[in-house]
Amino acid sequence: ARRRAAAREVLVRTLKPLMVRHTKADLALPAPVMLPLFVAILPKLPGEAGGAAGQRAYTSRVCEGVARRVIEVMQAARRGWKEGAGRPRPKAVVFSEFDNDLSQVSSHLTLALGSGAVAEHWGPFRSSELARFRHNKQTFRRCPRCGYENEPQVEHDACDRFLFQVTLTPHGGDPLDAEADPSAEEWAATWLVEEERVFVREGGGGAYRRWQLRDFDTYRNPALLTAAVREVWIDAGPLAGSKLPPPRWPAGAAPPPAGGPAGDMLPAKLRAWAKCGAWRAPQRACPPCWLGRSPPVPF
Repeated sequence: ARRRAAAREVLVRTLKPLMVRHTKADLALPAPVMLPLFVAILPKLPGEAGGAAGQRAYTSRVCEGVARRVIEVMQAARRGWKEGAGRPRPKAVVFSEFDNDLSQVSSHLTLALGSGAVAEHWGPFRSSELARFRHNKQTFRRCPRCGYENEPQVEHDACDRFLFQVTLTPHGGDPLDAEADPSAEEWAATWLVEEERVFVREGGGGAYRRWQLRDFDTYRNPALLTAAVREVWIDAGPLAGSKLPPPRWPAGAAPPPAGGPAGDMLPAKLRAWAKCGAWRAPQRACPPCWLGRSPPVPF
């Protein structure tokens, strides 16, 4: 114990000259604004007197009043910010220990201000929502074919065009696990391509043809398919209307083998596919698709 105490003293003496301590005044942080206490309790209306339905109606009306109060406070703060200079744009954090009440207040705020003005820090998208709150940047994915803007938080209203992930065969090997991330060498030869570029072998051993709708049943789980069945050819020529870069053969590799369909074709292994609106690949998998925008200022 004495040794630990002595070591701690030595460490403190060493770090003290290097430490920089700041206060709020030293950093010129904005001082908190103290407002009069807001009482959200309202008298109950005749239809809210009893029963579960009446209580729900009363709670909704109270939460709507809280949302209006938040909007009023923020409107006043925004007016003061516009008149001042050099101050950060005011933002508000709304908290409640009751999830149901907070959800209702959030719904009323979204209805009044739009989804671009409200960030909800909960669920699987809390990280992106926090980034949007901090930096005023809203991330979305634009389909490279039709330009539809897929919001990460939206589950149903999304683009239905398919995107395929393939690995060109000089470094593709036999990726048995479609969920596994490629190695660094494989990643250099892995591309996200459009459905129109994919050519498969008819019946697993016949002539190559362009991917068709019925192939989704055959290739439903690419992780369970044999290496021969997963062998595809990718059309590397220009594709009108698409902003995805066409796949390129790895530099320094031997020329692509013959035996595929006619045209500018590259052999590849099929890894996975998903609808554009449901794709969960990392950002680097499709750089042209990921964009950031500033949401509109509601006030």
